[in-house]
Amino acid sequence: MKESQTGVFKTTTWSPGPGCHGGCGVLAHIKDGKLVKIEGDPDHPMNQGRLCARALAMTQYIDHPDRLRSPVKRVGKRGEGKWEEISWDEALDLIETKMKKIREDYGPESMVFNVGTGRDIYAWISLLAYAYGSPNIMFGLTGQACYGPRLAAVITVQGDFAVFDAAQWFPERFAHPGYKVPECMIIWGYNIHATCPDNLFGHWIIDLMKKGTKIICVDPRLSWFASRSKYHLRLRPGSDSALVMGFLNVIITEDLHDKEFLENWTNGAHLVRKDTGKLLREKDLVRDGAEGNFAAWDQAAGKPVVWDTTAVAYRLEDAAPAISGEWEVGLHDGRKVLCRTVWDVFREEVGRYPLNEVEKITGVPAKDIHDAAVFYAKAKPAAIHWGVAVDMTPALTPLVTGITALWGLTGNLDIPGGNVFARFAFDVVPYALPGTKGAIRLKSKELDEPRIGAKKFMPLNKFYWRCQTDMTLDQIFTEDPYPIKGMWIQTAGIMQGLGMDPKKWKAALEKLDFVVAVDVFHTPTTQYADVVLPAGPSLKRTVSGAGGCPSRPSTRS
Repeated sequence: MKESQTGVFKTTTWSPGPGCHGGCGVLAHIKDGKLVKIEGDPDHPMNQGRLCARALAMTQYIDHPDRLRSPVKRVGKRGEGKWEEISWDEALDLIETKMKKIREDYGPESMVFNVGTGRDIYAWISLLAYAYGSPNIMFGLTGQACYGPRLAAVITVQGDFAVFDAAQWFPERFAHPGYKVPECMIIWGYNIHATCPDNLFGHWIIDLMKKGTKIICVDPRLSWFASRSKYHLRLRPGSDSALVMGFLNVIITEDLHDKEFLENWTNGAHLVRKDTGKLLREKDLVRDGAEGNFAAWDQAAGKPVVWDTTAVAYRLEDAAPAISGEWEVGLHDGRKVLCRTVWDVFREEVGRYPLNEVEKITGVPAKDIHDAAVFYAKAKPAAIHWGVAVDMTPALTPLVTGITALWGLTGNLDIPGGNVFARFAFDVVPYALPGTKGAIRLKSKELDEPRIGAKKFMPLNKFYWRCQTDMTLDQIFTEDPYPIKGMWIQTAGIMQGLGMDPKKWKAALEKLDFVVAVDVFHTPTTQYADVVLPAGPSLKRTVSGAGGCPSRPSTRS
C-alpha cells in the first residue's frame, strides 16, 4: 500500500494474517497508507460482513514490531538467534546456489519442501518443489493427521467428499425454494466458530440454529456449541469410533435406516466370501472375469449377477439383488463357497457395539447415545460437520467410514440441508490436493518414485501426494535409501507445532546442509534455518489464493 492511499478498500484475507484459510471478505480502512480499522464486507458471500477475533486484530498484526520485514542470514550457530539483514538479491542468490549444489550432488529428492496450513501458498510451494524436481512435499506434522485422511477414507468408500449444506451456494441463501433447513446437525470434534473454518463458517451454523436447527455436539470439552446443544456427548478423547458404532447400532436395531438408500446407493447387496472375508468378484466366477467387477445374489434367477463397475449397473436389467442372506456359490475352478451380503457383514460388525459396551469405552451414558442417535435418524434433513479432531483419532478410518455410513443410511447424503458433494471452482484444482490430480505436477512418474512413504502407505500412493513426515524425520538420520540434505520450510512450525518429537526435529535440522524458512515472525523453527525470508500478511500482498473452497454442490438424481 502506498503512503498516499486513503479510503476503504474491499479485499479478502487469507493465511498468513489472520492465520486461516477462510477467505473472508473485508473492508480495510486505510489512512495515509496505514491500516487503521478492519471490518467484514457485508456483500461478501462467505462471511457476509462477519469476522472473527483474529481478522479484527489485523491492525495489531500488520504493524507488530516483531514482524519480519526483510530477509535475514544466520551468522551464529543454528539456534543461537544471531542474524544479519541482507537484500532480497543476496538471499535469493544464496538459496539458488545452495539448492543447486544439493540437486547436483545428491539429486532433487534430497531437498524436502515442508508446508503447513497455509492455504494460499500450497500451489506455489508445489510449483517450486516440482520445478526443482523433488517429489518430497511434506506436511509438517506427525503422520498426515489433518484433513487428508478424511478425504482419503471418504473417497475410498463414497467416491467423493461431502460437506454440510447451509445454502452457501445460493445468492438468496435460505430463501432459495430448493433449500431445506436441517432439523439436526451433528458437530463432531469442531469448535468451528472459534477455529479455522475450512471454508465452512461457524456463523452459517448459528444462522441455521436461529432457524430451528438443533445441535448434537460430540466434544470432550464444553465448547460454545456444546453449551447450546440439545445433546452434548462428552466422550473420552480418542473413543470416537466406538461412539459412531453405537449410533449405527441404534439406527439399525430400531429400523431407522433408509432402506431405499441402502438398496439403491450402496454395495449392501454385494457378496462377501466366508472363506476369505473378501468381496466376491467376477474373476472368481468367470476365468477371464474382471477384477473390478463384483457380484450379488439375484433372487429372481437364483444365481449370482455381476455388478459392472464401468457401467455402474447390474448385467441383467431386471436383476433383483438380495440385501440379506447366505448362499453357496460355484466358482470357475469348480469349488463352491458360502457367501453372504455386505449388509449382513456390516450389521454383524455393528452388533458388536451394544450401548452398554459403548458407554464403557466412551464414558457417554447409553441413554444419551440412544436419544441422540434416534433424534439424528428421525430428523429430516440432518447434517454432520466434522473437524480435524476426526483426523487425529487413533482409529481414523473406521471413524470416517462410520460417519459416512451415518449420513448415507439415514438418507441425508446429497439432499438439500444434508451433506452434499462439493466441487472446486470451475472444477479446477491448482495442485494435487488429497484425492485429486491438479494441474501442477511433476514432469514424469519416474520423478515421483523416490517420494518418501509412498510405497509403504496406501493413502500416499493413491490419494495424498505428499511424503510421510515421520519417515522423513528418520531418513534424515539414516540416509536410507538416500540422504536428505536440505529443507524449505514455509507456513509450518515443526519445532513448535505438531511434530512427533521436537528434540529430534531440532537435531534433524542441525544435521541438514541447508535450511530455508519463510514466515511472518521468527519462531523456534526459523531459528534453525540458514536463511529466513519474510512472508507478507494478506493485506500486504497482491497475490490471491484458493484453498479447498467448495463452489457448488451436485445433487443425487
